[in-house]
Amino acid sequence: MNFVWLVSDIHLTPQVGPRGVIFLNFLKSLGVTRMATHLVLLGDIFDLWLGDFEEYQTIYFEYVQEIINVKSRGIEIVYLEGNHDLNIANFWKKRGVMVYPFFTVLFLDHQKILLEHGDFINKKEVTYHRALRFVKGPWGYKIIHLFGARFWMSLGARLSQYSRNQNDHAKSSNTKSGLSADIKSDKLKTHSVDLISQNLMTLKKMIRDYANSRSAEIDFDMIVTGHVHVQDDYSYTYNHRPQRSINLGSWLDEPKALLISSQTIVWEFLK
Repeated sequence: MNFVWLVSDIHLTPQVGPRGVIFLNFLKSLGVTRMATHLVLLGDIFDLWLGDFEEYQTIYFEYVQEIINVKSRGIEIVYLEGNHDLNIANFWKKRGVMVYPFFTVLFLDHQKILLEHGDFINKKEVTYHRALRFVKGPWGYKIIHLFGARFWMSLGARLSQYSRNQNDHAKSSNTKSGLSADIKSDKLKTHSVDLISQNLMTLKKMIRDYANSRSAEIDFDMIVTGHVHVQDDYSYTYNHRPQRSINLGSWLDEPKALLISSQTIVWEFLK
């Protein structure tokens, strides 16, 4: 019997924070207290990992070592590159981990499970898709390897800080209003909840539309994606055949893993 564990969008950093501790404990449990035959890393496991530099063995030492330990217990590991961890195949293949840049199909107890990070879920992002294909191609590999791992980590840290500053600025701009504090707060809360609800509905529709489009391109029973940071589970029919789309969401919301076995599909929320 197969027991397949899937995780996505953990966004680990070199400093082992709360998410990192939970992930390490999860890895240590596989094949010990949790039955496991496969571990699927569905992309953006690391917040930034560009190229197959050996320096990453040091930068992400604890994570790399525990993933190797999982492999040593006879558990098959499948790694789908995301948009934060790419061009990493050579590094991980040396350690017995199969890496796929875009997608692969896992055959599990007569089921075909299509696995992909989900970079192409938003079909309007044409320029991004072209750029991603280039970066994951041979020329992108060469450009990345003109610089070292430390350069990319430093650049990534600066970009993350810039993003945080932009978010703080956007939040502070909301206070510039002539409304009283209480009225403004109530209106903003209601408006924010409505926007979040609308955004979730839009993103889930995007995920589900993408699954339907992939059904027309590839033969599968289930598609599992990440990337969008929205947990979703959707059953549908294509050409009179029942199919299922699952998006794993993000650990930025809540650490979780999906278990697929021959008997069940269950979420486990990790602490």
